[in-house]
Amino acid sequence: MKKYTLEQFPKNKDIGSSKLSAAQLKLRAKATPQSLSAEETRVCKICGKKQPITEFYVRDKVTGARRIRCKDCVLKSEGVIELGKIRFANKLFDKGFKKCGICKSIKPLSEFREDQNQSNRHITICYECNQKYRRIQRETLGDFYVKNYIKRNKLSMTIDQARNMILETREHIFIIDNQLFKTLKDFTNYVFQQYSIPLSTVANRIRQGYSENDCKLSQHDFQSMSVKKSHRKRSKIRLTIDNKEFITKADFAEYLFVTYSISKSATEQRLRKGYSEQECMLSRNELRKISAKRSIVSKSTN
Repeated sequence: MKKYTLEQFPKNKDIGSSKLSAAQLKLRAKATPQSLSAEETRVCKICGKKQPITEFYVRDKVTGARRIRCKDCVLKSEGVIELGKIRFANKLFDKGFKKCGICKSIKPLSEFREDQNQSNRHITICYECNQKYRRIQRETLGDFYVKNYIKRNKLSMTIDQARNMILETREHIFIIDNQLFKTLKDFTNYVFQQYSIPLSTVANRIRQGYSENDCKLSQHDFQSMSVKKSHRKRSKIRLTIDNKEFITKADFAEYLFVTYSISKSATEQRLRKGYSEQECMLSRNELRKISAKRSIVSKSTN
């Protein structure tokens, strides 16, 4: 039988005590972690506070020995200032939630990708922010995207060489002023230099689906253009009177003002209250009579 050592203990823990010698049984008793009770406490050697044993990091996973400094003192020695945020994050994690490092929203752990290298086995950003970050890296050819490209294709070259190789093989994506651009970064820089449009504004317009020519418009022109597009997409309202159709309420009110001398504000108010087109052309007295009759009918029915 091989010599029983401390390193072999986790692998041989299922061996019965009858097969072990006295020295091996003694070693097993020393190596067995002690069961922690909720009432067990310890005094920190730095701050001198008496705290539960769970507030001390485990120093040896085999023996279960813990550090002489509490968790707060260890974090302070490592340069951590905001301990409250760490405790809040730990409480969230115990309940099955986590706070995203980019959007700062609290989401379930299922919204975070698992990573064994992290302390809590989950990355710090959610799936949505991670996808946005990867898309931006791909559009701008950032270092993160280029490093993954080198690792994925098993290339032995620097980041700049790989970036130049990607630019040579990539097709032109953006076209403006008869000039071609392969990356969003180059396109935004050109628009900023030529038209003084901020870089973030140009990037957001591209991601929202606007064309390259829309990106060079000023903020005022861009807003007016978006308003016109929204009016076109809006369902058309058809108002008919005197065998004529009107798409907008303004045109309808103007026609009544010219033909029947009904003020535009009165027409718009009548339309908001639910009156028909024929009732909008009536005078004020006639409209009052109709409203009085309606009120009488409604009271009688009630």
